[in-house]
Amino acid sequence: MRRLKLLLADDHALMFEAIALALENEDDLEIVGCAETGSQVLPLVQQTQPDLVVLDLRMPGIDGLTCIKLIRERFPETATAVLSAVDSDETIDAALRAGANAFISKSVDPAELAGAFRRAAQEPVPQAIGRPARRVDSIIETTGLTEREIAVLQALNNGQSNKEIAG
Repeated sequence: MRRLKLLLADDHALMFEAIALALENEDDLEIVGCAETGSQVLPLVQQTQPDLVVLDLRMPGIDGLTCIKLIRERFPETATAVLSAVDSDETIDAALRAGANAFISKSVDPAELAGAFRRAAQEPVPQAIGRPARRVDSIIETTGLTEREIAVLQALNNGQSNKEIAG
């Protein structure tokens, strides 16, 4: 069985240890290198020839989005996955548009990490992995909408027509 080679890039050494611990019983995954700055990523990709580069977005030197674009240009056969604590819709969209195969939230259950890496190495994953579900109630509370406005939006969400809602 061929092992999936991973290159990790994060400016926090603790992440390397945490990922290694999460993958310690995964015989088909191998960490071939670790980069602490974005500037170290491309030389390590050249040297280690990983199947998947797992990187944070905020790193000293070259940021993660730029790294993704450069990896796409110079090493098109190498897949990339973002592993970040910043998991806003805008950040996820930017990473996927830049060419990342997957976006994995750092809030992911460690037991799901190996599977997420395998998926990212095989094909693009269109939705964020490990992102906690946003509660509609908390979103509504922060909008400042009135109870009536919320009721109208919920009725629209349930497929009711304007005429039915007005009634």
